[in-house]
Amino acid sequence: MGLPVLLVAVVGAFLVAGCGDDGANDQSVAASPITHVEVVTRGGDFRGAIDATVAPDGDTVYFTATSSRGPGVFQVPAEGGAAEAVVAGSPFRKPVGVAVTTDGNRLLVADAEAETPEGGDGAVLAVPVAGAEPTVVGGTQGMSPRGLEVVREGGEDVVFFTGRDTGDGAPGVFKVPVDGGNSATVVVKGSPLAEPDAVTATGQGVVYVTDRRTPGAEGSTASPGGWPRGSSASGHRHLPG
Repeated sequence: MGLPVLLVAVVGAFLVAGCGDDGANDQSVAASPITHVEVVTRGGDFRGAIDATVAPDGDTVYFTATSSRGPGVFQVPAEGGAAEAVVAGSPFRKPVGVAVTTDGNRLLVADAEAETPEGGDGAVLAVPVAGAEPTVVGGTQGMSPRGLEVVREGGEDVVFFTGRDTGDGAPGVFKVPVDGGNSATVVVKGSPLAEPDAVTATGQGVVYVTDRRTPGAEGSTASPGGWPRGSSASGHRHLPG
């Protein structure tokens, strides 16, 4: 069995905002081809790395994986080294998406099967980067979350996540303040979403979602609102300000 490997793609300056090979702006940098891939770590007690996010200062990479202590969230210096667990084991059961707050102090982890006081079907869990006990983000319990992103909205950090509505079971994209709430706000749910997975959002209020079973598209990327028909199923939606 091969060693577990966490990789980072270096895309000219794709990972460094606003800085291209020739000082180009973000739009041209985003179109840059991947030039090479570097191994960040092969060391540490982890296997099956799934999702990753980078600290705001760029010094640390956080990622979800499993280990001899169970599934959890791990960290490694961005320049390389041995990975270490931030938190592993209960209440994590199947962590997938991970994101970091804009102040760099907390990690948000989507776990569709996390153990919570309310029972099964998971939650978004907040984990201090220092490694304290994870806590449930209020309003996300029982929503089977998989992918998530933290976005600054209205002066506060907001978690956008994919999952299922606790009322009717419809798949969708939802949002809740990082400090939690009584319930999550629906961004979009139902058709054409079938099995939404990863989600990301721009500072301009556009949300993009991947869906593994969108009707009419095989392995598609879509964004709620302007769902064009056909095999690409790609578009975008501007969220209300």
